[in-house]
Amino acid sequence: MTNNPNRNPRLGYLASAAQLKKFAAEHSRSKQAPRHTPAFAKAVRAAKTDTIYNAHTYHTKVPPAGIVQYIEHYTETGHVVLDPFCGSGMTGVAAGLCGRHALLLDLAPAACHIAWNHNHPFDPAELAAAWRRIRSRVSRQIGWLYETVDGAGKPAVLDYTVWSDVYACGKCGAEIVLWDAAADRAAGRVAMQFPCPACKTLWKKTSLKLIGTRPVQKRVRNKSLPVTDLDLEKIREADALPIPCWYPQNRMMNAPDNVVVWGDKWRKGCFSITHVSGVYTHRNLWALALIWDEIGKVRSTELRAALQFLFTSIARRDSRRTAWNGARGSSISGTLYISSISVENNVLKLMDDKLPKLIRAFAGVARTGGSQCLVHNGSATHLPLPDESIDYVFTDPPFGGSLQYAELNFIWEAWLQQFTPVENEAIMTNTQKKGVNEYRRLMCQAFREIRRVLKPGRWASVVFHSTSDTVWNAIQQAAVDAEFDIVKAVPFDKVQKTYNQAKNTKAAGYDVVMNLHKSARSAVRKKLLTGENIDEVVTGEIRRCLAEQPLLSSSPQYLHSMAISALLNRGIAVEKVTIPYIIELSKRIE
Repeated sequence: MTNNPNRNPRLGYLASAAQLKKFAAEHSRSKQAPRHTPAFAKAVRAAKTDTIYNAHTYHTKVPPAGIVQYIEHYTETGHVVLDPFCGSGMTGVAAGLCGRHALLLDLAPAACHIAWNHNHPFDPAELAAAWRRIRSRVSRQIGWLYETVDGAGKPAVLDYTVWSDVYACGKCGAEIVLWDAAADRAAGRVAMQFPCPACKTLWKKTSLKLIGTRPVQKRVRNKSLPVTDLDLEKIREADALPIPCWYPQNRMMNAPDNVVVWGDKWRKGCFSITHVSGVYTHRNLWALALIWDEIGKVRSTELRAALQFLFTSIARRDSRRTAWNGARGSSISGTLYISSISVENNVLKLMDDKLPKLIRAFAGVARTGGSQCLVHNGSATHLPLPDESIDYVFTDPPFGGSLQYAELNFIWEAWLQQFTPVENEAIMTNTQKKGVNEYRRLMCQAFREIRRVLKPGRWASVVFHSTSDTVWNAIQQAAVDAEFDIVKAVPFDKVQKTYNQAKNTKAAGYDVVMNLHKSARSAVRKKLLTGENIDEVVTGEIRRCLAEQPLLSSSPQYLHSMAISALLNRGIAVEKVTIPYIIELSKRIE
């Protein structure tokens, strides 16, 4: 295996700290507050159906159509909007739609890579032509990896292969292929308990020793077929050959060799994941490595970035993390997990299928009014911006311990060879030994920086959700300690729920937007009210919601967001308001 001298380790299209500072200084207009801008008080409902929103996956995103409403309320054409926790860059997309400049920052290089591409549309014809050239070269080398035969024995190309875990029976030692023992192939489900085919003893997979994996089914020309001896021989042949170009060999989270459990979202799976390469089959890793190597040879920085964007956009469907569900499979979000029955997709086909979707998503998209977007890889706790240079902030910060961004981004960042400095992450994590106090401290530092760079009298809107009252209290206290006024908090409904939100009635279903005001008052810390009768406040809010919106208010998640908003708006410290608490109070009212 050779080094990869053509990869772009510095993400050269990102703005430097100096460029960001210069841009903010040059575009800073009068520092006087606009003529009394009230807090945005409308509850926003914006669906996740925007084509740009769905161009590339990320762990959490806010639909641009909803952000536009906030930007248009608080700013004018040509103003500068900042998002210091930019994630996938949706704030920049929204700013471009209404003629505002955007400055986007994120600690995660993967987020910056995605955000930059979302905000710098590519030339569709140029991207398509570049992919055709790369595909042609790659296919000549590894096209045979995906060759097979159809049901009639005619040559065909694989769409995907299904792999199953194989266990040893704890009683008789016989092989138990999970696919044969537990998979309901019509429903796309795997039984929790299943019998040993030899001794008929019932088992759960957690009680058995995992002894390997095996390909069990293939998809060819829209038909599911059993794998053949030819398929097995081709896999064995591929596994025996070395991959001829660079691919990431980092240990997960760059952990030392003696570390076994490397993160909060690590879940023990197939022989455990220790290295990035372990999340791929050998065949797919080979294909990906060749494609990445060819992308690295593209001279144009912008075109290379667009091709890398295409590459990372399929990252949730090209690895062993793609779980079989009876169809093509889906990635399990929010964790790093090898499914017991997984789908190995044809990487070339994934790229072919994704390209026209990207082209449609960006067709005709352009930033209006000459607006610009700069993306910088840096921390929200140290913004490289002049004092009082920003007109408005819209941001979606980490939700306590809900998402471990550095861990979830690590596979992308291993390809980019740029990694998140985890010591600066504003999250709660067992692995990094950061609890609620550390989280509150880091968020307070970020809020202080946001207040410093905002012009007098301007606003910051912070999108947040959590089912934990402790986390809500931390973010509330951090904003107050940073000397912001929490003037108005309102729900933000993204309409489509995540899998967890749909299945788990105790999961947060609505975001809440805190509108923070940089007032001109003297810097006297405003303390949160404690000792208030929270039961009385929340019960009153539930009664009001039930009277005004009885259908919507049947949702505990909605009532939870309204109860949190009520406490924030009254300056009462958030305590004990959880989904179970809301459910219990609602039962009393009924």
